[in-house]
Amino acid sequence: MESEKLIGQSLPEAVPDSFIVTERGRAAVADVIRTGDPISLEQVSVPRGAYQNRTVNIRITRVLTQEGPPLALVVINDVTEIIAKAYESSLLRRVVQVVQGILDLDRLLYAILTCVTAGTALRFNRAILLLVDEKSGVLEGRIGVGPSSQEEASQIWRALGQQNPTVDDILDEYDANPGKVETPLTAAVRGIRIPLRKRMTSWLKQSWSRKHSR
Repeated sequence: MESEKLIGQSLPEAVPDSFIVTERGRAAVADVIRTGDPISLEQVSVPRGAYQNRTVNIRITRVLTQEGPPLALVVINDVTEIIAKAYESSLLRRVVQVVQGILDLDRLLYAILTCVTAGTALRFNRAILLLVDEKSGVLEGRIGVGPSSQEEASQIWRALGQQNPTVDDILDEYDANPGKVETPLTAAVRGIRIPLRKRMTSWLKQSWSRKHSR
């Protein structure tokens, strides 16, 4: 919106989706104008609008004018990506730490796959893990984490959208219900068997053919 059109409008009219028009935001602006003390609001979740669910830092400062009442200068800094990257880094560091102490393979795999699908982590819709069976020479599906239907996906993302679970939270959840890994997706994943030798032979033939056809 052009600045000229904003002059004379109330906050709800000018920025209807802003945090500043919420009860907490209006109270913060009023306090700054009344006391003159600046206020910093850290990691505020935007409640609605085009930037819904983004995380911002807000700095409100009183500005005195030669004529008329004091004004409030509001600086909003979007820190969503910074927080997400810090969370990802801490999550991955903790995964590396706990790997050495977990003997239950399914428990470990559940923790790792949940880390890459939940909350503000890597945000993959689903994650599956396949392991090599050296004796039979096949790649076998072991576990899957994620929704098995559109309805389940909606429920999961509504629940996890605002959560930032730690690795310890995930492990506690698994310990409380080890059957969480036995999902329809895991059942489907465990039906996957890919012969490695045949695949490798096919890949080598294709690579040789491309190389000598140039």
